Amino acid sequence: MITAKWPIGYTLTYDEHRQFMHDHGTVGRTYTGKIWQYITGSIGLDDFEWGVTLFAETPLMFKKIIAEMRYYEASSVYGEFPYFVVGTHMDNAGLQKMFLENWEA
Repeated sequence: MITAKWPIGYTLTYDEHRQFMHDHGTVGRTYTGKIWQYITGSIGLDDFEWGVTLFAETPLMFKKIIAEMRYYEASSVYGEFPYFVVGTHMDNAGLQKMFLENWEA
């Protein structure tokens, strides 16, 4: 999960905000089909207004998009990224293969 506190909507003009979000979205759209996102809101429930949960087949996609986004002002100036939680999903066969078949005694 990636969370952010962006004062973009509160301190910038509408045109500045629109340009920042356009640039941000332009980068994000280059990852269509490689990364899936869910945006959640939490105004008043915790320290952040919203969060973005990303899904991908490989963690390399997270590294790529985060590395690219960090050079855009919307993320580099206004983004606040306190932590990342990374996990994987697999069925029982995948777990057995990972822990049993690849085990070297």
